[in-house]
Order: sequence, then structure tokens, then C-alpha cells
Amino acid sequence: MGKKVVVITGSPRKGGNSFAMVDAFVDAAEKLGHEVTRFDAAFMKIGGCHACETCYSAGKECALIACCEEEDPTVLDGVRVPMERNCALNKWDMVGEVLVPGVLNKDDIEKTDGCAQAAALAEKI
Repeated sequence: MGKKVVVITGSPRKGGNSFAMVDAFVDAAEKLGHEVTRFDAAFMKIGGCHACETCYSAGKECALIACCEEEDPTVLDGVRVPMERNCALNKWDMVGEVLVPGVLNKDDIEKTDGCAQAAALAEKI
């Protein structure tokens, strides 16, 4: 039975490298029978926490897909570490991460296995 999957993107570059990886993940997740809802946060008016405490309910899983232009993979720690800490705080299960450095220009992601990794990540949820 498929799960309800929420995808939140942060990149303002429609059709960019991050979008390509997320698209690969979403396509794979839907093929596996999951119901995917996607929010492209860079194009939305997002408010703060409303203290509903929904994030603390048990049984949630989390994954991270990110890329950056720098070749140094530790640059991605600025995204990875807060996400891992947030998962720990909320008692969510971090099922995987796809972190791809060295992709600046549109379609640079195609020179890597980032989209394939993102698609494979869907099998872990």
C-alpha cells in the first residue's frame, strides 16, 4: 500500500538541477504507488509554525535531496546537518540522502547519477 509523500522544494530555478532530481524522485515514488503532494516553496507565501504539533506524531519518514555548485561536498552540510537535527527532534526516520556537489549550470545534473540516486531513494520510503 502506498504512502502519502510530501515533497518540499526550495530552489527558485524551475527546470534546474534540483528540480530534475526531485522530478526523478516524484516519478519513481508515484510508480511505486505513493501519493505525492509537491510544494515548491520558493514560489509560495509561507508562514511560520502554528504550533499544531502534527510534526511530532509518530511514524514519519524523511529524506533529503540537494545539490550545489561547489565541488566540496561539505558545503552541503549547511542543508544536511539542520535537516538531520530536525528529524531527530521530531523523531522522524531519516531514510536517505542524495547530495550532489559540482552542478552549477542547468542540466549539469545529467552529468552525474543524481537523478538515478533520487529515483532509487523513492524505494526506501
